[in-house]
Amino acid sequence: MKACWLAAPALAAVAVGGVSAAPSKSPDLKQGKILFVAACGGCHTLKAAGTHGTKGPNLAEEPKSFGGIVEQIVYGGEGMPALGQGLSHPQVRDIAAFVVRATPTTGARDD
Repeated sequence: MKACWLAAPALAAVAVGGVSAAPSKSPDLKQGKILFVAACGGCHTLKAAGTHGTKGPNLAEEPKSFGGIVEQIVYGGEGMPALGQGLSHPQVRDIAAFVVRATPTTGARDD
């Protein structure tokens, strides 16, 4: 299955779409799950969210970094629409933090 998430380029100290690559404020994981189901669940399968989308990849099968997820949400790519204009910075942060917490991290990097 082709990966949907883009590798994040050197985001350690850079903001993507105004969202820091590392969450500065504690994300709201409960809100992140709610937002993920509403904004992403129609396309993506993610067991932790109870979603069964078939258009995008099963996110539980791919390592992801916070910065890479933020970049993908904001800018889209590889068939995924950019959602950066429709979501606030805190919403993007919450979704990204939820996905990172709910998925494997082995091999995911923010560089």
